[in-house]
Amino acid sequence: MTERQITSSHPPIARENYSIKTYIQESLLSISSSFATCENTDESIKQCLAIIGELCEASRSSVFQFIEHGTLISNTHEWCRERVKSKTPMLQCAPLSSFPWWMEQLMKRNIIRINDISTLPPEASAEKKTFESLGISSILSSPIFIKKELIGFVSIENDAGLYSWQQSDMSFMRVVADIMGFVLERQAADVCLKEYSNEVLLYKGELRSLEQMKDEFLSNVSHELKTPLISIKGYTELLHDHVLGYLNAQQEKAVVTILHNSSRLEHLINSLLYISSVHLGDPKYKFSLANIENLLNRAIESAVSHTRKQGVEIITDIQPDMPDIYVDETKISGVFSRLIENGLKFTPSSGTVSLRAFADNEELHVSIADTGVGIPTEYLEQLCELFFQVDGSEARKYGGIGAGLYICKQVVIAHKGIMWAESEEGKGSVFHVILPFQYEV
Repeated sequence: MTERQITSSHPPIARENYSIKTYIQESLLSISSSFATCENTDESIKQCLAIIGELCEASRSSVFQFIEHGTLISNTHEWCRERVKSKTPMLQCAPLSSFPWWMEQLMKRNIIRINDISTLPPEASAEKKTFESLGISSILSSPIFIKKELIGFVSIENDAGLYSWQQSDMSFMRVVADIMGFVLERQAADVCLKEYSNEVLLYKGELRSLEQMKDEFLSNVSHELKTPLISIKGYTELLHDHVLGYLNAQQEKAVVTILHNSSRLEHLINSLLYISSVHLGDPKYKFSLANIENLLNRAIESAVSHTRKQGVEIITDIQPDMPDIYVDETKISGVFSRLIENGLKFTPSSGTVSLRAFADNEELHVSIADTGVGIPTEYLEQLCELFFQVDGSEARKYGGIGAGLYICKQVVIAHKGIMWAESEEGKGSVFHVILPFQYEV
């Protein structure tokens, strides 16, 4: 029921001939419907106040709410009958301490019915003075509670002449105040939710910014580390090749150790650079046709040089005469090298790492199986997450930062391929990679 419909359908004189009970029921239904269907809570409250004012033949109907931690009160919503002046501007941020009697009645959950302001008791002298200064002759107010906390009140007033508020008006106002409490609670919850959503968006923005700063920092530091590493590795290779003179056995051993660890460090730096490029959305690939057998043999050599694992046999079964594959040879060779390294690292001496490659329709299928420690089934889905390690403790037996499998999967995905693992704890693991022989970049 809209304000216009209320005014035109049931003018004040109709109260003499119309069932008050039925009218109240219809008004409450209209108020409930308004709050249920309207997305704008403030507009719904105004419609509610219009219904209250028309039904109770008031000059004005208002909602007052406590603010500033319950120290002040303000008129937050108001409806005025035609040609009745608004009191909202005069009823803002009033100290609650100025209305002790009024507050006492509200706290007791009393409905305050004053049919004649002049009859207020002596202890309500402050309230009487305020009402008289505002030109209010009679008033009916009902407290609004949210979860047993008094948050304000809903009020109807008459400016000119006295009006005897009836018991039906009081009952109606109590129900309206209860409905208003639910509505204001929902409005407060909506405001909190909106503020929370805005905070989440702000934090997400800040997090994205921090993530970008981290990735840029990681990229810059990695590049800076790579520059001196090139010199270290270069001069060490000169020493190893006896270009700068011959070395004794002890010096030779030290140089080999430096070379090995330089390669490990270079491997780590390249991994960090790739991760930062993925996060910054700019991984670079150079696609070309590559011979599969050469690519896999190169991966095996690289893995062996990186791990220097002794006593583990590498078995290969590469189907001959397979067509060349269109890939970034360096990155895909790195994928297979990392997977072979993993097999070597987790396989005890006298174990085996088996590499099998074959054509399956128009795709290359490569499997790398080991006879190592295996992976618990519950961890298989997390294997390729960045920095994930099955044993993440400081005392873990196997080294690494948990980036290798993440990088492998990202590279495979960039080649429109798929990668997965099969494993059983104590019985080794098998990693599968399937790549299309040809695809449009």
